[in-house]
Amino acid sequence: MYGYIRINEPELKVKELSVYRGAYCGLCDSLVKRHGRIAQMTLEHDMTFLVLLLEGLYEPKISHMSGRCIIHPIQRHRFDKSEITDYAADMNVLMAWHKINDDVHDDGKLTSRTMRTLLYGRFKAVNDKYRNKSVRIMKALSKLSSLEKNRCENLDSVSGAFGEVLGECFVYKNDYWKDALYNLGYALGEFIYIMDAYDDLDRDERKKEYNPLSYKKRSFGNNAEFDKYVEAILNISMAKAADIFERLPIVKNAELLRNIIYAGVWLRWDELHADKRKIKR
Repeated sequence: MYGYIRINEPELKVKELSVYRGAYCGLCDSLVKRHGRIAQMTLEHDMTFLVLLLEGLYEPKISHMSGRCIIHPIQRHRFDKSEITDYAADMNVLMAWHKINDDVHDDGKLTSRTMRTLLYGRFKAVNDKYRNKSVRIMKALSKLSSLEKNRCENLDSVSGAFGEVLGECFVYKNDYWKDALYNLGYALGEFIYIMDAYDDLDRDERKKEYNPLSYKKRSFGNNAEFDKYVEAILNISMAKAADIFERLPIVKNAELLRNIIYAGVWLRWDELHADKRKIKR
């Protein structure tokens, strides 16, 4: 996806960091074994959060292994896998292909076109396996594309369309927890879309490209007020996500997940403002 849903590593205990790395490496291993090396290149931290969340809720059997890989060829490292790891690997491929396909339509670069072609076979396999889910995701992405092409000024509409996409990815089973998981994914999707728009805002304005935050920015007297506005709406989305999470009966991985929800997701925001402070000097 976008890489905003990550850990705040300095705040983690050693054991928690080991669990996170085990889940991340397990997801990487599943991508390679299920979809090949090309899929491994699409690995993002966002889906590791999904693995930890669903494992915390459903508590499946987890296989703890160690070994070497192409990324770590010398030192053995831990990787943990469950049926949920495989599900997250499939969703990673589905989301990655749609993002690459969107990049092809946006810039048409050879690298994007090549990656789309190489990944298509694995995307089709996942698309066929999760047919109903994939149809709903594609419908939401089509709505998002239409809104962006029409240069929609309603931030709730565009961020909500991406929220629908991530909401579908978060629903693992058609059971009692499906609505809560959908709404949690939806809130995180809103957050990711708005954070990504803020991240790209300066570049988009230079290139005169669409960005839903451009319209909001014009109504503020200065950048500081605009930044406070963006931070406030990001806080609203994460408050919704946190509220849903805290009502789920999750004990396993709970503190690790809280590290991501309450701190990790804000790392990029802090990095962007640190960069702005340097520019002002």
